[in-house]
Amino acid sequence: MVLNDISFSVKSQEIVSILGANGSGKSTLLKSICGSLPYEGEITVDSQNVKRLSAKERAKVFALVPQHNFAPFSFLAFDMALMGRFHRSPLSLDYSKADKDAASAALETVGAIGFKNRIFNTLSGGERQLVIIARALAQEAKIIVLDEPATGLDIGAQQRILTLLENLRSQGKTIIQTTHNPDHALNVGDYVLWIDGSKAIAFGKPLEIITSERIKSIYGVKSELHKHACGKTFLLTIESIDASRSDRAYK
Repeated sequence: MVLNDISFSVKSQEIVSILGANGSGKSTLLKSICGSLPYEGEITVDSQNVKRLSAKERAKVFALVPQHNFAPFSFLAFDMALMGRFHRSPLSLDYSKADKDAASAALETVGAIGFKNRIFNTLSGGERQLVIIARALAQEAKIIVLDEPATGLDIGAQQRILTLLENLRSQGKTIIQTTHNPDHALNVGDYVLWIDGSKAIAFGKPLEIITSERIKSIYGVKSELHKHACGKTFLLTIESIDASRSDRAYK
């Protein structure tokens, strides 16, 4: 996937949500931001070009929460969170008491301390996601980058993840997330970057960017935005008016 004309900025303690259809390049953008894919252009944090950073230095800037999480060995949930300290431990896997305390504190923050001694791969999808977010917190990076953090989770787990993101922002974290769900971007994000056709087509406040007209244009779906008494706005999809659009990302 090749992306073109992508430009946006994120301020400290903001949540930016990246929207786009399947195959639009959302995950590619996140991997480029975190340094696992080469790119042309510039990504700067506090006026510093991150291309000039070493892997350990970059790990202090970005912490990635990938979409799919499965451990190759029978690691405990605590072990997975502790891995976030790898770049800070001078003796590789010889973690210090401070490292272990940081991992425990991160698990406590996300509400996962109760299963710290369980095998990671035996946890539910939502529980594994909490542990991986704890790993990102233990990393103590400036920016947490999450690829579809609520995908594949039941509605309760989705809401817990979204509430956690809001809580982390209030605690000083800066967050960039990709999502397929416009409702998630509407209700937890400060800004939305919309990617379509491998380029950015809009960037701004959620209610400015997420419109019925844009949903129709990109997804071929008729929809309406409704504001609830609680103050949140939700997207109601009514009918598909262009079935061919759902296939375009897979061709």
